[in-house]
Amino acid sequence: MADELQHVAEREGIPDLIDRIADGDKINSVEQLQDWVEEVRHPVLEMPSMEREATELPGQDDELMAQATAVVEEEFKKELTAEDAESAEKIEKEEAQASVEIVEAVEPEPAKPVMAAPAEAKAESTTKDAKSTKEEATELPQSPISSLQSPSSQTEILQQAQEAALRQAQALQQAAAEAMKQAELLGKARDMAATPSTPTEAVDSLRQALQAALGALGGTMPETAVPPQPKAIP
Repeated sequence: MADELQHVAEREGIPDLIDRIADGDKINSVEQLQDWVEEVRHPVLEMPSMEREATELPGQDDELMAQATAVVEEEFKKELTAEDAESAEKIEKEEAQASVEIVEAVEPEPAKPVMAAPAEAKAESTTKDAKSTKEEATELPQSPISSLQSPSSQTEILQQAQEAALRQAQALQQAAAEAMKQAELLGKARDMAATPSTPTEAVDSLRQALQAALGALGGTMPETAVPPQPKAIP
């Protein structure tokens, strides 16, 4: 009862509902009003409960929401149907256009005039065609899978390439070392030839320089006859 009276006061906007029903000097709260109404058997007890009206409102709202949802879904289905029809028509037009383009692109070539050949040439060509057809039938086509290299063969090829590159690098390193050695010999011979002490040493230094130069170029020094030694005169 107290909750119902409070609800009625708030809904109707009557803050002095208690004063209007009972004496405000003696009753100051809803609980006191409830006790007083039951004591005097006030007609307000015959009022229907407010909970029924409160429970009926959500049902009406749910019905309205269901109707609105049905209308929205129907409109959405119509829009989807229209869009699907347009897209299907567009796809059919594109397919028809593509088929027309393919037919235009692949036109049959005009037949070339066939020259009349002698009977012997025709028979010979027929025999050759039969032989070639027989050979093609006996030869089995090579499977594309067999033409592919297996992973093991690929690894071997890669290893062989690495070994060849290593050998080439070693050969280049050895050639560079030999060139450095020959350059050192040539430099020493050049220094000795620049500061000779005697004519014999100068000739020897020049000979060594020539040998080093020929060695650097891959040549050899020709053999020379040893000049006779002068005899001592007594």
